[in-house]
Amino acid sequence: MSKVTNPASIRVSPNLLLKPQPNSKNLQAHAHIHGKTYRKSMRTWDAELARQRAWVWFNELDKEPKHTQSRSSISWRDLTERYDATLAEGSKRRYHTQTRARHFDAFFSHFHDICEITSGTILDYVITRRKKGRVEPLPQTLNRENTNLRQMFSFAFKHQWIDRQPQVPFIAEALTRRRRRDFTLDEYRTLRMMALKRIREAQRGSGRERISVAPYRQLLYDAIQILANSGLRVDELRSITWRCIDWERGDIVLERAGKRRSNRRLILMLPAIRAIWRLSARRRRWQREHDEAEALPPNELVIALPCGTAVRQLDTGFDNLLKACGFSFKTAIEKHAMTSLRHTYATQAMTRKSHKRISVHVLALQMGTSERMIRAHYGHDTVEDYRDELRG
Repeated sequence: MSKVTNPASIRVSPNLLLKPQPNSKNLQAHAHIHGKTYRKSMRTWDAELARQRAWVWFNELDKEPKHTQSRSSISWRDLTERYDATLAEGSKRRYHTQTRARHFDAFFSHFHDICEITSGTILDYVITRRKKGRVEPLPQTLNRENTNLRQMFSFAFKHQWIDRQPQVPFIAEALTRRRRRDFTLDEYRTLRMMALKRIREAQRGSGRERISVAPYRQLLYDAIQILANSGLRVDELRSITWRCIDWERGDIVLERAGKRRSNRRLILMLPAIRAIWRLSARRRRWQREHDEAEALPPNELVIALPCGTAVRQLDTGFDNLLKACGFSFKTAIEKHAMTSLRHTYATQAMTRKSHKRISVHVLALQMGTSERMIRAHYGHDTVEDYRDELRG
């Protein structure tokens, strides 16, 4: 259906229209040429004079060379290099560059002119991406990656390297049944015991395994304990420095932590406090053994090896731990991830019966989210769980 023309507008030709201006008596010409729309005031309210001026202006525009004829081609590689240069060092840059290297480059690198990339090309990419792995990625994962792609083409459009942005689809996240599943009490107990068993196995192993593997498994165990007993997000955990630890109260004080730049105080459960003490003890022990001053540098990341080297990626070790536990998952939606520990914390806080429950409001403050999200995702208890109480 064609666009309805304003009754006050004057159609001069199929590609030329005169319209009144909202804040002026003068008429304004709208010309559509070479796929672009141009506007210019005709500096008169007289319709006939405006027609004449509009025709002169339109013919001048139509004689100008098309933008695509004088434009130099921008390849996919050129786009990625120039786009990366605009990203500041940090987690956003790492995510964008890693996502592009892992997924985008293999599909788009052969394009020597990004103008050849259409909305249909993007749909072909999305289909390829969904079939790439053994398990189809979740809608949330695809949407995060597609946002990266969308921002790259927006960058190209603003620099006039492309005439229009290809449409990058948004996949309805309602297709995801719910947030990443939490661990039941039995599953979490199995996870914790297996993590301790794997630490002991590494410590009893050969010298090389004991030196290289055991520290990572100890770090993974402590990270699990902190996440499951604090409600932290995984990216927030990676951002914590020793400055954030309130040793006197046993709290964590977040300062612009994670991608949400969260500022809040978390009151930790005892297992999380003990995990932080173990991390600090291993760090100090390493300093003593290497004749360094025993001190925890305020800006040093907590999730690090005893030597102080930060470890940002624990997912591989966590997946190996899940396999050792014997957990099996039919789909990606059912699979546990490290963020499942945050959901475990919230679910247990909402459903436990042996201790005083935390209110939804306080739990939302602790976890840095909304009360609506808490109610929507973490209250898994049912009427059957309170049979005795309801009997009276």
